[in-house]
Amino acid sequence: MKPIEPRRWNLMSLKIVMLFSALLVIGSDQPASNSPKADKKRPTNHLAGESSPYLLMHAHNPVDWYPWGAEAFAKAKKEGKLIFLSIGYSSCYWCHVMERESFENNDVAKLLNEWFICVKVDREERPDVDTVYMTALSVSGQRGGWPLSMFLTPEGKPIFGGTYWPADDFKSVLKRVQQLHSDKQKELDRQAERIASLTKEELAGRSGGIAPATLDRSLATAAVKGILDAFDKEYGGFGSPERQFRGTKFPMPPYLELLLHESDHAWPGEAFTINSAAVSIVTAPSAPGPCRISKRCSMTMPSLQKCTPTLTG
Repeated sequence: MKPIEPRRWNLMSLKIVMLFSALLVIGSDQPASNSPKADKKRPTNHLAGESSPYLLMHAHNPVDWYPWGAEAFAKAKKEGKLIFLSIGYSSCYWCHVMERESFENNDVAKLLNEWFICVKVDREERPDVDTVYMTALSVSGQRGGWPLSMFLTPEGKPIFGGTYWPADDFKSVLKRVQQLHSDKQKELDRQAERIASLTKEELAGRSGGIAPATLDRSLATAAVKGILDAFDKEYGGFGSPERQFRGTKFPMPPYLELLLHESDHAWPGEAFTINSAAVSIVTAPSAPGPCRISKRCSMTMPSLQKCTPTLTG
């Protein structure tokens, strides 16, 4: 058997190799904007010396981020400002969306830097901090998730919070919180005391194995009422009536399961929600399969995150 000879390159192959070689030479003279050398030339905030990859991702934001620590709280006390706390992690999709839309936005950063001391926390590095403020968000009646966005007193007591806000909504929230801080500081302090107390009780109950409430039918009744209040009767799905159901909607299988369990017949809203979600699926330009999140209240702009078998079964 004759040995296999190397395939000879034709003229076209040589031209392609020469073209790629030229591109590499040109590219070596102009480093990409996301290269380490380019990053070193960009302004940095107080996260530049951190070791967390997630915090370092925010080190070049125009927001003047501080890491969690005494320096940020001392500065807030000295300047009489509230703290804006943002907690996230590297693989969190909506954390990256909020960074792109808000924390890289110079207009948003200007408001944050002028009115607040901004603190960034990696929940994988500080799960203790995340647990406290996620509990605070829960006892204040808000749904939890990441990014966790919370406004604190200079002593670290939680006042008000949420998760992801689109940039325009976020600017409105910042303006409202600052207005309340200027005009109704005593009311904010009382609210912070109340939420801090509820948070402390909730965490103490968890550690002691004490039920936070009496287990009776009133709990189920109250839960059903709360779910029905959060149902968008125009487009379907669940959201915030205070915000006229604007923004992101997440599917809530436990909500539907409870409503079905508590009713003698199929709940009409469930069929509406699933039908609206089906429209979202049909309009998705991605691979087949239900999407996990709708970015609009009309449920016509799906996120490209796919849902789990729980939501497709």
